[in-house]
Amino acid sequence: MPEYQHEDPWKWQLLRAVGHRFGLKTFIETGGYHGGTMEALRGHFERLCTIEYGDGLFEDIYRREIPNVLCLKGDSGRVLRQFLMFLDGPALYWLDAHPSGGDSAEFVGESIIQRELRAVFDRGYDGDVVMVDDIGHPGLTDDVILGITGLYPGWTVQFYGEFPLRFALIVKGAG
Repeated sequence: MPEYQHEDPWKWQLLRAVGHRFGLKTFIETGGYHGGTMEALRGHFERLCTIEYGDGLFEDIYRREIPNVLCLKGDSGRVLRQFLMFLDGPALYWLDAHPSGGDSAEFVGESIIQRELRAVFDRGYDGDVVMVDDIGHPGLTDDVILGITGLYPGWTVQFYGEFPLRFALIVKGAG
């Protein structure tokens, strides 16, 4: 498996552990980059879905032909909402859609994370677990996460680490 910048094995270990702790069989990520996360998690979840905005990055993921992985292309805030109309059961969401420099896709407009969180929260599924990566990037702050989460009763958020290794764990229902 080729290694790329921004793909951190410790994060894959964390995602496996969270998925196991909550008994989740479905994993959904936004901002798939080159597909390393899908490759690393393929044997740990029954169903995986990645949503990538950048043309070249999407092609890198798609060409890997990873079993049990659905590759979707487009604006994750919109695509995620559409995809969730067809999803049954709880899922682990890894929201990592932000420009990271280098060959990552650039996106201009309303904060991507706000639209992604609204899509998941509007679904309102007890047992869903959301992890938001790289908190501290422009537009991706504690206040943004707390502002959206506060609009949806029943969701709780905890923050861990320091930027650039800061992330949030958001749970619906009993965790």
